[in-house]
Amino acid sequence: MRREYPFIMNGTVIALFSLFIVAVSAYGQEDEWWKAYGFTKDEKQVWLKAGFTEEESDWAGMYKKAGMSPSAALIDKKKWENAGYERANIPGQWISSGFTLDEAMTWRKAGFENPFVADNYRKEGFEPAEAKIWAGAFHSSYISQKWKARGFDAESAVKWTEKGYSSEEAYEKCKQDGFPSLIKGRQCPSQGSATEQ
Repeated sequence: MRREYPFIMNGTVIALFSLFIVAVSAYGQEDEWWKAYGFTKDEKQVWLKAGFTEEESDWAGMYKKAGMSPSAALIDKKKWENAGYERANIPGQWISSGFTLDEAMTWRKAGFENPFVADNYRKEGFEPAEAKIWAGAFHSSYISQKWKARGFDAESAVKWTEKGYSSEEAYEKCKQDGFPSLIKGRQCPSQGSATEQ
């Protein structure tokens, strides 16, 4: 004989019970997230009074780490949200690398989705459009900078590299030959356009 339970219809009770368990376990999690981002209860209240919500501990934590005040952080957060970022993870990567929204958008427009790669090129003195060309050639800001510092452009640097030359060797070859414009189809920098490293 089969027992029937009229209150169970197509798993409805099981589903409702599962939702109840999730809701109960999530209750109070906001405090734990705020703690995880290094906030005391008093600090959390300051950020909430500034306009952050309970669920925005990730944004607040990111800005706290960057040393921003709650009011300045809220203004900046709204800019990122207006640019289409609803969660803090992507802006957080750009902000932790020292980019403003405008700078991040410029680098992204140049083709850099990874803020850490963009920051490496920026630290080596590249502008976004120039960095894109060099990144396409070498995938290393350090190597790109070595070639650029010796006066080579990205295209000629690639040609020299294909023939087995390092930036130092290519520069010395050009120097030895009196800085002609070309050596076997490979461009030399003009004399005095490079720094000897």
